[in-house]
Amino acid sequence: MKLRNSCALAAGALFLTTAGLAVVSAPAVAAPVPATTVAAASAPQSSRDFQRGYENGYLAGWREARKECSPLGTELYKLGDSDYARGFDKGFRQGHAAGIRKFCKYY
Repeated sequence: MKLRNSCALAAGALFLTTAGLAVVSAPAVAAPVPATTVAAASAPQSSRDFQRGYENGYLAGWREARKECSPLGTELYKLGDSDYARGFDKGFRQGHAAGIRKFCKYY
């Protein structure tokens, strides 16, 4: 190979390397692939677990809102509905409706 060709090849490789487009010409070694792939499905969650989580989250939100809406936070509350207040109201309505549905389902 002539010196001019090797310099052009080196300059091209340097350009491609700095551009992040360098291709390695070494033979790639393939990793062994397992013959069978085992897919493990998780156990389905019961609606009771969801309901208990929902109720616990609702009660925690209620407690947090009682702290946040104390007299120290009333000035901020008077400025208008904040995202927190709108979110809490929406959660309260959904939780209330869910509680009614749960009660009426069994009685």
